[in-house]
Amino acid sequence: MKYDIIDSGSDGNSIIINDFFMLDCGVSYKKIKPYLNKIKLIFISHSHQDHLYATTIQKIAFEKPTIKFV
Repeated sequence: MKYDIIDSGSDGNSIIINDFFMLDCGVSYKKIKPYLNKIKLIFISHSHQDHLYATTIQKIAFEKPTIKFV
């Protein structure tokens, strides 16, 4: 399994697994933008801001409508 930890901690959490799966999205759009062309699915573990950054989610949904959220 390949993974990239984008950020982990109280300032934000996001991990990319096997280039196509993102676990949590609690970081800025700028931090994850380089990975988004391969992402197919984003799993949000829970609704705290460090795991679910609303501005980033909105931007992803608008710019990459084929990415699914769970």
